[in-house]
Amino acid sequence: MNSSTTPESLFKASLFKASDCFLTETPVPKAVGSDLDGTLLPASKELTARFFDVLARMEKRNILFFPVTGKTLNLTDITFSALEVPMVCLDGAVIKDRGRVLWDEGSLLSADFVRSVLKCTSLPLFLIDDDVIFFRSGVEEKHYSYWSEKLDSPPEKASLKRTTHVVIPWPEEMALMKVKESLCNRMQPEIACFLSPQPIQESFYLVFRSRSLSKFRGSSRLLAEYGLTIDEMLFFGDWRNDIPLLKRVGFPVVMRNAESDVAAYARAMTLFSNEEMGVERFLMSFFDL
Repeated sequence: MNSSTTPESLFKASLFKASDCFLTETPVPKAVGSDLDGTLLPASKELTARFFDVLARMEKRNILFFPVTGKTLNLTDITFSALEVPMVCLDGAVIKDRGRVLWDEGSLLSADFVRSVLKCTSLPLFLIDDDVIFFRSGVEEKHYSYWSEKLDSPPEKASLKRTTHVVIPWPEEMALMKVKESLCNRMQPEIACFLSPQPIQESFYLVFRSRSLSKFRGSSRLLAEYGLTIDEMLFFGDWRNDIPLLKRVGFPVVMRNAESDVAAYARAMTLFSNEEMGVERFLMSFFDL
């Protein structure tokens, strides 16, 4: 975080209202997107009655709201079962809008590459294919349960027609590095491979996905359905996979609980964490709801 984006300066920015946008070149947001875990949702994973009221008031003001998440479409549907909202899911691979489910074919992994990963290692892993998680025996439920509730096994059973992620969680970083190295020659330029720098839930994560897969690309597709642009969007995020979208939206906002390297890309920070319903409180103040 540089000196111009200290927590203190972000807190001051958090007190802005939509009318303050007129004082800058940034247009007043016409759309609001929000990450879910660590951002909109507390640990209980439940939306509050006040949030429903906030969305109703936003709708009357013609302000579009939609979740932007790495979760599968089915799990996001469960979270918003009481609401009819557009959705950007699986880190942008699929959007749902007014009853239509629109996949981005350019953000999917090829079946041949996924098969090469499955053959390359016997380590426990899981992959997401067409909104279903297929897992290999041995991988712990804690590593994939927050992605989806639709599960199947083994990964070799997946159709591989709409594979968005292949994930290998393992406590030994060196073993994952060897898998990555063994696949280097088979990875095309359009395939991205990430190894988490630190353990998450006691394991390092080796993730394969398309380079085209991003919340920015998915949000842009959804906004285009409403004749809007990314410059007209306000986005709430808290983690590293939110950075590409935070860098390009008109009004980027991070949560009070976000790490400093993520906060560096924000224009404002919520005064309250996700456990304190920071998103809904920020929206009430920002838009005078």
